[in-house]
Amino acid sequence: VPYEEEKPEEIQELPEEVRVVESISEDGKPKKKKIRTRVIKKVKGDKQEVTKIETVEEDDKPSETTVTVEEVPYEEEKPEEIQELPEEVRVIESISEDGKPKKKKIRTRVIKKVKGDKQEVTKIETVEEDDKVPETTVTVEEVPYEEEKPEEIQELPEEVRVIESISEDGKPKKKKIRTRVIKK
Repeated sequence: VPYEEEKPEEIQELPEEVRVVESISEDGKPKKKKIRTRVIKKVKGDKQEVTKIETVEEDDKPSETTVTVEEVPYEEEKPEEIQELPEEVRVIESISEDGKPKKKKIRTRVIKKVKGDKQEVTKIETVEEDDKVPETTVTVEEVPYEEEKPEEIQELPEEVRVIESISEDGKPKKKKIRTRVIKK
């Protein structure tokens, strides 16, 4: 019997993810649904076993847990590169038809995720108007990833010129001019 070295099992437990869904029932009462998701990944050799444990808790119902186990060929994952751009806030002030000033605030967040040769751009836009409920729009777009090349900047040596002149009262005056050139 040929001897085969057995690789140890690699277990990775992802942090528990909790989502809360609030809705209003048919009788007008607010309902809350809490969904807890745990993912455990086991790698042994060239196989990966993904166990997903999902627990759904609703207000007046017993909690329901679903466990799914999936075995897939193991491919080493490259870490995702996530870049979150600073939030952009635009305020638009206008005057309504009845002469009252109106204010509209638009908040935009952009999150870029790079995985392999694809880039996922998530744009979260929230529009807040005076008497209305804030409205949030989330758009996710997947585009081929192109690495942004940094601009090449060339800085030339500083040039110093000294201009000597004689003022109206007969005293010598020196004027120093420094020039720096930066080419993009």
